[in-house]
Amino acid sequence: MVETFEPPPHHLANLTALHLDEFVAYVDKIGGPISPAFSNLAKGFFYTPEVKVDQALDPFSETYCDQMIELYRELSGRDLDQETGEITTIDVAHHAASANPYASRNIAFISKHARAVLTATMMANLPSAAKVLDLGCGWGLSTEMLEFTGAHVTAVDINSDFVELVERRSKRRLSETRIIKSNFDSLNLAESYDMAFFYECLHHAVRPWETLKHISTFVVPNGRIVFAGEPINEFWWKNWGLRLDPLSLYCIRKFGWFESGWSKSFLRAMFDKIGWELQLVDGVGLDGGIIGFAHRRGADGVRPLGPVYEVA
Repeated sequence: MVETFEPPPHHLANLTALHLDEFVAYVDKIGGPISPAFSNLAKGFFYTPEVKVDQALDPFSETYCDQMIELYRELSGRDLDQETGEITTIDVAHHAASANPYASRNIAFISKHARAVLTATMMANLPSAAKVLDLGCGWGLSTEMLEFTGAHVTAVDINSDFVELVERRSKRRLSETRIIKSNFDSLNLAESYDMAFFYECLHHAVRPWETLKHISTFVVPNGRIVFAGEPINEFWWKNWGLRLDPLSLYCIRKFGWFESGWSKSFLRAMFDKIGWELQLVDGVGLDGGIIGFAHRRGADGVRPLGPVYEVA
């Protein structure tokens, strides 16, 4: 039997700021973003911002950033404060005792995330027992996959619940993973790493070029910054900006998350700005998406990528 769903009210498919709270309530009512009805909602969906963003501005400028922060206020209904806005409350004990940190029995879901992390790690061609900085580790699946390969992992997250979860699961595995509570931009480390890894998290940085510059100071001279599971598109902005799809709007409004995305050309420009070269490998990441591999321009001893795929 094929399920059918009543279409949402017209004003929730052609959304404005006036109805964002009603939109969130409707999504919760139909079972949240994982429900089939939510996928139905996404068809023909459009959001019209009230805040005007001037795309002719320098995308690295403070004026452009200020406009995006003002758009964030419109979408989230609050001021930007990532120390509170990026927090997710979870049942730590339940997730710590489960087979995987998501406490999920959805084999396909867990497999696709594990595959994306391991593909990025495989292609990075790290030395044995490499030191890896797992940034924005969240639930800790990336941490566990990296550790499984034999890497020495330092995991970082801003959310104290996630930090506790990763710490509990690490102790359960008798691992030596180091866990740190910090945001990206104030992170302070005394050691250097063969790879700094962002999995589904760099897009939460408000000024990711500044984040990348700071994180690069913790990478060995011939090391890499690698990212996977990141939103790369030009649907709404030619350079970068807050995403306006139903899932992003729901997360911004309900949780206060900063959900941005970038074009390929802007990604390259960000790494160029900090003196790094970026390779984008398409079709091998999460849901067939892109994995990015960056190294310092002109660095000696950079290991070639693993299995050869076409570079976008």
